Order: sequence, then structure tokens, then C-alpha cells
Amino acid sequence: MIRRLAAPLAILVAIAVFVVLFLLLSGAGPALRLGAPVLLAAVAATGTYLMLARSEHQLQADDYSSDARARVREVEATLQKTGTAARRIRDPQVRAAVARAGEVVPELLDRIAETQPSSLYSSAARFGGHVTSLLGLVEKYADIEQHPEYYTEAPRLLADGRAAVERFDQFALDSIRLVTQGDMAEYQANLDTVAPPELPTLEG
Repeated sequence: MIRRLAAPLAILVAIAVFVVLFLLLSGAGPALRLGAPVLLAAVAATGTYLMLARSEHQLQADDYSSDARARVREVEATLQKTGTAARRIRDPQVRAAVARAGEVVPELLDRIAETQPSSLYSSAARFGGHVTSLLGLVEKYADIEQHPEYYTEAPRLLADGRAAVERFDQFALDSIRLVTQGDMAEYQANLDTVAPPELPTLEG
């Protein structure tokens, strides 16, 4: 945070140095009394700025980290909504799978942030899509379960939904195991090819 204030702090340092030296040199001639404070204030300001100012690389890294964390927060917020929606579901297996995914996915992203921070944004973006689909599926599942007469082939739709939720739960577990083992190449392949881009919508 202090790096963002490099320029204002440098100006404040320059002013402070100038004022202090100007007062200390009150008995000196006009040239020395003005020249020395100006010169030393400029040197102090430049040094302060160089110590605190961020490089272009640091700025880009900060922006990436901020964007990645924002993505993670979106994933966590969607998972919280999913957990709330799952409370309407009577099937204990589905509720348990949703609850476990709600714990595993944030933990997975935390571990990626620690071990592979350059992969955090892409991972959070991918999981953001997955958990958004999961939320829609859970909401639909709860409605089918409560109003089966509103849907054609409700038992089949519920079976498909249960299988999809359990598949996502297993995918999240497989992913965190790969990250824990340090097999990031396999994790990326898993993220790219194994997880469905969307969980099925339960229509019928």
C-alpha cells in the first residue's frame, strides 16, 4: 500500500527537509539559506520516491493479484449461495456433496494462491463458471424435488442432477489432491479437459 503513496510521501519529505534546513540556516547568507535546503530537499525526495515507487512489473503483479482475488471472492460468494439453496434439498447425498464442494473449492484456491499464484486467476475463472452452473443445478434440483408433478420424468431428472453434483464434488476433490501433491501440470490438464464446461441443466 505504501508504494502507492510514493509520490505524495516524496513531496512531504522534500517539504520537511526544506523547512528544517531553512530554519537551521537562519543565520547564513541568502544563497546558502535557500540553495542548500532546495538541493537537499530534492535529493531526499528523489531518494524517497526511488525507494517506494513501484516498477511496471510490480504494478502489473499487483493488478493481477487484485483481479485474481476478486475472482476468488466471486467463487466463494456463489458457493455460499449454492449452500443456501441446497438447504431446500431433501436428498442427504446431494446436500453432502454440495457442502463438501463448498469447503474444497475455496481451500483449493487458497493452496493455488500459496503454491502457484500465477495460476490463481485462470483457476478461479474456470471454477467461477463451474460453480455458477452448480448453483443453477442445485436450485433446479430443489424445485424438482419439491414439485415433481411440474416436470416430465422427474425421477430421471433428479438422478441426472444427483450424478452431476457428485461428479463436480469428485472433480473438486481430484483437483485439490493434484495440487497438494504438487502435480500442477496434471491439475491444469484436469481443469482443461475433465471438468465439463457446464453442468447439465435439468429441464423437462
